[in-house]
Amino acid sequence: MSRELFWRGFGSGCFALAASYLVYSRHRKEAGCESTNQKYPKYQPYISGYLLPLFLLAAALYTLFYRTARAANLTLSLCFGVFLHITFYYAVLIFTLPLFRKTISARACALLWMIPNYLYIMSQSYMALPKPWLVISVSGNWGWILLSIWLAGFLAVLSWKTVEHLLFRRSIKVILPAKDYCAEELELIFRHEAVHIAREDSWSKYFFVFCTAMCWFNPLMWAAMRKSAEDLELSCDETVLLEADGDTRKKYAALLLDAGEERGFTARASGMIARPEKI
Repeated sequence: MSRELFWRGFGSGCFALAASYLVYSRHRKEAGCESTNQKYPKYQPYISGYLLPLFLLAAALYTLFYRTARAANLTLSLCFGVFLHITFYYAVLIFTLPLFRKTISARACALLWMIPNYLYIMSQSYMALPKPWLVISVSGNWGWILLSIWLAGFLAVLSWKTVEHLLFRRSIKVILPAKDYCAEELELIFRHEAVHIAREDSWSKYFFVFCTAMCWFNPLMWAAMRKSAEDLELSCDETVLLEADGDTRKKYAALLLDAGEERGFTARASGMIARPEKI
């Protein structure tokens, strides 16, 4: 094994340990938080969903500002590297997800979907290999043609999902389904929603849409977007029921059956406490 590969593996291992400690420490803080008078926020996002999109936006602005061939090549190389990382990472994760769901917590599974937010770290020069393992040569104008097709698909998917989310937000009202709720059921419903808001799950779902838009022609990415949303919900459910007894868990399961359809970047809890306005 070369020295470069060793240090890259060592850095990845340290990052994995840090992520594991984050999940463990967050679990200890959240367990019992409802019964203690603590000063720090009860629920916090594991990883902010806007890190990677913001970094790539800065790279694109760098190209537009300098307008040089070197700036364009650096930005294209960065985007292509992130694209390959996203494709490979989610392809592996989606096939290993059944095992992870059986062996680790739902909160840890949700965190795994957010790891690519730090892919820009892996694209820096100090993490690069001394030479590429594979070089793909494209002759003539085919490179720009393929890039234009990819960019058109990326903008189309990102715009479609963003507009869908904005239209859905304009059409909802905070109305509970026609049913008599006890105080405990209402507490569970709004605690579920509070966890989603505190963890910034809308930003997390935006990140999943961003990654899917980057790899829009890969069917695995569309499946990964659906699976990631499921793990966000399972993570929220797990957090709400951290100290719940058997009866509370049964009531919560019954409430989930009333959950509405998920739309845009909105979490399932919004489907449970907000219904589209009837026209």
